Amino acid sequence: MYGMTENDVYKLNKKPPHFPTSAVEWKLTKLPYIAYSHLQPHQIKYLLQVVLSRIDVRIADARTRGGIGGKSPFDEIHLAQERGVVAVVFHKKGRQNLKQIVCYIDIEELLAEEKRTLRKSLTEERAREIAFVVATLGGEVIPR
Repeated sequence: MYGMTENDVYKLNKKPPHFPTSAVEWKLTKLPYIAYSHLQPHQIKYLLQVVLSRIDVRIADARTRGGIGGKSPFDEIHLAQERGVVAVVFHKKGRQNLKQIVCYIDIEELLAEEKRTLRKSLTEERAREIAFVVATLGGEVIPR
């Protein structure tokens, strides 16, 4: 499946690595890099809001989003001073779906990296260096 979507990631990522409560924004790329511009201003705003203050999110009803066992687990989530994460999936043709690489990067680290460099994109190599966890979609943590 070369044209992987976020929906595919949700289905495949059944055993993500364990780390503290967080808000996660998924970004997918077929290239060995991803443009910083793929992260939209509103996404940056809300990820930073999770880190620096608080955000309240209403969960859609199960009948519209699938839920857990066909039912919504609860109605709202309140995230205050938690981790804001950008999860970048570097998916390559020929790599089995569960072996696709995911770099979990704190939003503040990603923004600092963008300011430090003249590049307009983050390479897979650099993403692996600044990520707090690198894993496969199958949940296997990759030692660094």
